[in-house]
Amino acid sequence: MTKSNEFTISGLTTDVQYVFAVKAINKVGVSEQSPVSESQSATERKEEPVFDIDIEMRKTLIVKHGNSFTLTALFKGKPVPSVTWNKEEVDLKARASIETTETCTSVTIEKATRNDSGQYIVTLDNGVGTASLPVMVKVLDTPGPPTNVKITEVTKDSATVTWEPPENDGGDAVKAYHVEKREASKKAWVCVTSNCHSLTYRVEDLQEGAIYYFRITGENEFGTGVTAETKDGTKITEKTSSPARLGVTAVTKNSVTIAWSKPEYDGGSRITSYLIDALDKGQQKWVKCATVKANTHIIKNLRENAEYFFRVRAENHAGLSEPKEMIIPVVVKDQLDAPEFDMKNFPHNTVYVRAGSNLKFELPLSGKPMPKVTMSRGNAPVKSGKRFSFEVTPERLNINLKESTASDAGRYDIVASNTSGTTKMFVNILVLDRPGPPVGPVEVSDVRETSLCLKWLPPVYDGGSPVTNYVVLKRETSTPAWTEVSSTIARSTVKVTKLTKGEQYQFRVKAENRFGISDHIDSQSVTVKLPYTIPGPPSTPWLGYVSRESLTVCWNEPVVDGGSPVVGYHVQMKERSSILWQTVNKTAIPATQIRVTNICPGMIYEFKVAVENAAGIGKFSKTSEEVLAIDACEPPTNVRISEVTKNSISLVWQKPPFDGGSKITGYMVERRDAPNGRWTKANFTNVIDTNFIVSGLTQDQAYEFRIFAKNAVGSISNPSLIAGPVTCVDISGAPVIDLPPEYLDVVQYKAGTSFKIKVGIFAKPLPTIEWLKDEKELVSSAQLSIENTTDSSAILIKDASRLNTGTYELKIKNVFGTASASIRIQTHPLWLRDYKKMLNTILR
Repeated sequence: MTKSNEFTISGLTTDVQYVFAVKAINKVGVSEQSPVSESQSATERKEEPVFDIDIEMRKTLIVKHGNSFTLTALFKGKPVPSVTWNKEEVDLKARASIETTETCTSVTIEKATRNDSGQYIVTLDNGVGTASLPVMVKVLDTPGPPTNVKITEVTKDSATVTWEPPENDGGDAVKAYHVEKREASKKAWVCVTSNCHSLTYRVEDLQEGAIYYFRITGENEFGTGVTAETKDGTKITEKTSSPARLGVTAVTKNSVTIAWSKPEYDGGSRITSYLIDALDKGQQKWVKCATVKANTHIIKNLRENAEYFFRVRAENHAGLSEPKEMIIPVVVKDQLDAPEFDMKNFPHNTVYVRAGSNLKFELPLSGKPMPKVTMSRGNAPVKSGKRFSFEVTPERLNINLKESTASDAGRYDIVASNTSGTTKMFVNILVLDRPGPPVGPVEVSDVRETSLCLKWLPPVYDGGSPVTNYVVLKRETSTPAWTEVSSTIARSTVKVTKLTKGEQYQFRVKAENRFGISDHIDSQSVTVKLPYTIPGPPSTPWLGYVSRESLTVCWNEPVVDGGSPVVGYHVQMKERSSILWQTVNKTAIPATQIRVTNICPGMIYEFKVAVENAAGIGKFSKTSEEVLAIDACEPPTNVRISEVTKNSISLVWQKPPFDGGSKITGYMVERRDAPNGRWTKANFTNVIDTNFIVSGLTQDQAYEFRIFAKNAVGSISNPSLIAGPVTCVDISGAPVIDLPPEYLDVVQYKAGTSFKIKVGIFAKPLPTIEWLKDEKELVSSAQLSIENTTDSSAILIKDASRLNTGTYELKIKNVFGTASASIRIQTHPLWLRDYKKMLNTILR
């Protein structure tokens, strides 16, 4: 029973549902029962958490650096709430000590620093509600590091450093900043100033070209704080010059592509970027477009048909350069461009596909309006189909090939055209497959007793991959089984060894690349045996040079070399009275002559020569003519051609200047086909005179000639100088006079003597000959006679007198022309000769 309007009922059972009713009582009695309340469970009462704080908790707590502090908060709530302490960017569980009871929580910080300044938030949560309480703490300390330290301007001897205040000033305003510098090559920092009151400072007296680092430190009432250093070194340089050659490379209806060259002078430091600005024609304000590192940029989102100016500035460590501006505005509209392919991503214009695989590639293709494309292969047009197709888009040509085969490989010619022009391009499609067979026939060479050489040509199609090796097989024709010779042959030739002499073989060749082995080709059957025999004898040797000390023996190569190159020659000699042949050279000599020195003067010798090749030494030649070992006479001189017909040539010469001590008994004439024929004898009998007609020659063939002299003791001279070449043809033409050199000056004769004037003539047909003296014709008389032959004309004067002094003229003439020559003759009387002798005697 209660007198108030509320009552607490105890002793209830938890979680049991109860209803309640109330009756009123007065002096008279008890009232009727009130209506029953709604049913209620007997459970604990819940209350939202709240803080129980005083006004001091609302104030900022100030703490000195190094001291400890504790933040305490009283609270209540049912059920008892959970407590969380938080501070931005700080893990308080690691930094602080947190203690919590059912009605109180606290956080303790030991040795406070500037980083412990800030707002601490304690949060309560019991499921019924939440509550938060912020508490401000200010730790009195030196400033934190300044922020955003950077270099804004560089000259050749200074740098301007800027920064922003520290995020944490240590509880007291920064009163000054310390500025320091350090060269990159040094470790020590040098103080520039310790009393800077602004957020910028110009550091002067720096070394041009050097690299410097800078750092800034704030100072407040509590001391000097944490330093902040520039991230990168700054090179002390001037600003770069303006970019060069600014121009437009492409224009569309909404974009412009510009390009420029590097500045001619970079100020002494690396250019870090370029700043691009645009100006709409008619406007005053430049608008920043982009900052780039490349030397080209596409400026997009421009208004169609609008006109723009553009400018570019270069930036290095010292700052931005003066701008490079366009003088003429650019109109933003589509331009008409001829088609152009970009094949930089297709080396050698080649694409690759594995046999059986699909191929899809894109060739960059530009052009406005969009080009039309046609393709051809081997002059035959290629059309899009199920396996091969191509499609043109505004920016590229798409090509597709399905289930590629080796037959798809090859060159494809592409023609792109629009109203602005036409361009041609090609692309090679290489289908990666095993190679085609080597190209035959297989050549067999250098067949020997147990080996031979094979040679072939590489495959026409290498399968898109280089042939790595060849596989060579062999079989004896008496058996069908093939055996491997080698599978590691890198070149298209091989020497096959260890074969059986006399056996018949056939060979098979295959090519291999990294995709497989090709089909094969076979050689013809070949029998292993020597392909050559011993050589035949050389020509009969002759003596090229003869003296009492040495003999030079000469010969010509053999007509038959036995099928193998000549290795060398073996020479033997003997005295005429001996029957034993002696070997001259111990080893074969490659030359066709040899100098023999082991001789006795005055002895007569004979020689013979044999040839050696790979098969051995052949038969000896015929024996040379006997030769006497004495000093040889000299060769004939002034060998010349005197007459030429279609089948003969006439030679004339002069006797040797030295006859070797014995009378010249004859001459030998040799001839050869010009220019490199073999020398052969032209005379079969001894020639005594100094002229000879070589007959039996071939018309229109050119010949050369040489003459040997032979004296009474059998000594043969060296050959004369070669006369020719001369061609056997019937010569007709104007006459020619061969005037000896001694007749070019005045010819003097003694009075009373006889003399003869002889002049050579060349003419066919034979000319008429006329002699004149002082322009008067000469007639034969008792004192003067005229002698004419086919190749000369002469006058003979007996008992010469001063009347014979004068100019003599020879005139010759035939149907083809005339020729003349003059000779001046002077005759001295005998008394003049005696007078000159007497005068010389008196003068002595």
